[in-house]
Amino acid sequence: MNYYNVCVSTYCNNVQIGCRYTNCLTKDYKESYTEELTWDNLRDKYNQNGTLYFFSIWNFKKGRRISFFDGGKYHADIKEWKEPKLNITIKWEYQLTVPSIETILRWHNGEDAIQYLIERGINILEKTP
Repeated sequence: MNYYNVCVSTYCNNVQIGCRYTNCLTKDYKESYTEELTWDNLRDKYNQNGTLYFFSIWNFKKGRRISFFDGGKYHADIKEWKEPKLNITIKWEYQLTVPSIETILRWHNGEDAIQYLIERGINILEKTP
């Protein structure tokens, strides 16, 4: 099991809109990568990871509209009927870290947390006299 700090950055026209941070505990080794969003794959990608992106999607009769959360700065909404080519990039950066035992004990999936501790030789067993 590996524990990662993850930074998910959202870029529009090569300008960073914002980033969100999360953690990941997984069996797989993760490498940083970049994904391009298009109008065709937007729905699937947003359904998978929408809470980590820095925008929301609105559906209208004319088409979809993307609104950004930009912390006070203004970024114009992107309208599908005005911009046929979507220029949004999502950059996923994984940093392998060693969490505290408290962090692991509070992990939402108990089975993964136990497996992580066992792999590192940390056993919490009650000793009898």
